[in-house]
Amino acid sequence: MALPPYAANNKYVINDARSDIKWRHGRPNYSKTIALYIQEKLAKHTPDSMEEIVENIVKNWEV
Repeated sequence: MALPPYAANNKYVINDARSDIKWRHGRPNYSKTIALYIQEKLAKHTPDSMEEIVENIVKNWEV
């Protein structure tokens, strides 16, 4: 069974560039958020592990 895209990619929500999305004040700039996340991240999980999947889901929902 394949994972939903937001569980496999921690930048799925940020990179979602569907044409039906309309931003009131333009697309948000998440560069500072991404930089801070990388700087303060404490663990590097094994690819495709349960830990990485949970981290991806939480990161996508926090954005």
